[in-house]
Amino acid sequence: MQDPAASLNGETLLASIALPHAALVLDELFNVPPPQLFPEAVVPATVADLAAAAGLDVAAVISRIKVILRMSTGIEIQPQDLLQLLAASELADQPILLDVREPWEYEICQLAGSLLLSDQDFPTLLPKLQQAKHVVAICHHGVRSYSAAMYLRQHGVAGATSLVGGVDLWARTVAQGMARY
Repeated sequence: MQDPAASLNGETLLASIALPHAALVLDELFNVPPPQLFPEAVVPATVADLAAAAGLDVAAVISRIKVILRMSTGIEIQPQDLLQLLAASELADQPILLDVREPWEYEICQLAGSLLLSDQDFPTLLPKLQQAKHVVAICHHGVRSYSAAMYLRQHGVAGATSLVGGVDLWARTVAQGMARY
């Protein structure tokens, strides 16, 4: 099977690149604002358009996209898969559930055993995360946790994943009695 990233070129349509949370990636890595926030902004259609909007050459944009695609492989975990992972893991091998929401969100609902991440905790926690087999980032709908999982992978946490749909989907599919907001 051919690597889809291998055929990237300036004319490649951005919409054809299978990238989770593409608007987030374009905003965070290329400073292209999401259309829902800036509807008047021109949204780049091709890799060449993205390069022009970001002030980079096409080769640099292609290189970044390839890195992003490699890093995002297997980065999302479905709620049912996390439930199975939690049930199958030995106590010493339990995934680290890392909640990246705001404290007020965490107070409303959280997955049992999850840790609320704070900026102060991160430097101390990072070595433990780097050694963990599984780290699952959790947020409300799965967008902030995707960003967090990408960040963690960039900092040597190979087992970092993001819970698809966040606590909201978890509450709707796995823990129907869980509070929602």
